[in-house]
Amino acid sequence: MPSKLLGLYDPVDTWFVALNEHREILEAIEARDPIQAQAAMQRHLKTALKRTMARRDHG
Repeated sequence: MPSKLLGLYDPVDTWFVALNEHREILEAIEARDPIQAQAAMQRHLKTALKRTMARRDHG
């Protein structure tokens, strides 16, 4: 049963990648750079979707 639960969650390294993506978004917002904030958010959404689809396909 525990192995089934583990399959519901991303590995720890994935969380660090996502956290870094969030940091990039925040830094762009703090710098008041809407172009970079938008680009960082788009990158994050694109990679988050890829991670989600990969987990779904392999989970």
